[in-house]
Amino acid sequence: MKIRTGIRFACLSLAVMTFTAVLAGCGNTTTPNAAETTAAPVATEAQSNAPEVTTESNLDKNGYLKDKIGDDVKFNTTLRMLYWSDVENKEFFVEDTTGELVNDSIYTRNLTVEERLQVKFEYVGTKGNFDNNALYVKFAKNAQAGGEVYDIYAAYSMTTAACAYEGLCRNLLQYDVMDFTAPWWPPLLVEEAKIAGKLFFTSGDLSTNLLYMMYPLYFNKDLISNYNLESPYDLVKSNEWTFEKMFKMCEDTFGNGVTQETGYYAYVQNSTVHCDPWFYAAGLRTVDRDNEGALVLSEQWGSETAAAVAEAVQKLMSSDYSDIKNSGKASFKSGMSLFMCDRARYASSSLASVDFEYGVVPLPKYSKDQEN
Repeated sequence: MKIRTGIRFACLSLAVMTFTAVLAGCGNTTTPNAAETTAAPVATEAQSNAPEVTTESNLDKNGYLKDKIGDDVKFNTTLRMLYWSDVENKEFFVEDTTGELVNDSIYTRNLTVEERLQVKFEYVGTKGNFDNNALYVKFAKNAQAGGEVYDIYAAYSMTTAACAYEGLCRNLLQYDVMDFTAPWWPPLLVEEAKIAGKLFFTSGDLSTNLLYMMYPLYFNKDLISNYNLESPYDLVKSNEWTFEKMFKMCEDTFGNGVTQETGYYAYVQNSTVHCDPWFYAAGLRTVDRDNEGALVLSEQWGSETAAAVAEAVQKLMSSDYSDIKNSGKASFKSGMSLFMCDRARYASSSLASVDFEYGVVPLPKYSKDQEN
């Protein structure tokens, strides 16, 4: 298979600094460790972790940090993107402007990159969500086997990980033009996506789904006030926002049959899928890395803390004052629930016109001595 290198990859790298949401550079059919590239000098660990120094010269007229792409950089070429056409929230490609804010912002973003770098994006869509993960990977593998090159894989995170496993992606850390110290690359996400010191895919601020699919905890400000409960905002600031504190608020307010009498719930969620965030909110991990950077099952997975977290969350969700069935979103939207765990997109999709005030906080810590 022909691999595009040199200025071709430099063009891709520069473009994704201002464009891509999930990037996985084209590779060859060998395993990721054996992928041959014509890389720019490798950045040292100190360089990779160095913070961005802000000066007047690297801010634009609005005070935002500029990228490091020179104004004279023009490529006059086409970049091909394989994107997931069954994405829940539009992210990489839209046909045209519609008057909807996010849609039009995506369209404008794409056009701005094309005009600035003198490139043309060629979008090829194929299914690639959770249910179609294997279809996307098969499509990409067949295309590569036939000599068809995609410069950017834009897809569901699990799908791009599978592409990396199949040897379809390049180690992005080999290219010093990729500035992962820039604030639009979340440092924790970049670090956690590394495998054996290599980074085959990542995500950044321009991914609508990176933002939409984050898990906050919503709370009904009116009910907090009506029941004279402590403000979750104040509890977060004072480092008192813990499982114990929140769960006690729920039980004391709506336990002992109050839910049955009033119809109000202390806690709701719309699916058992939304149980996962509680595990990570407690500071627990599923995997760690060995001395060589390879992934291994974390000791925390089967720890006493993990068991205690599972027991506490199970008690909350199985209580009479909680509802984790399909009525959770409707219950909170109607003002009948104190807390709800759901994705961030729920705010814009369902809460724009509610007749009560709501707030948003992180899920609570398991205990106060937890670092984050």
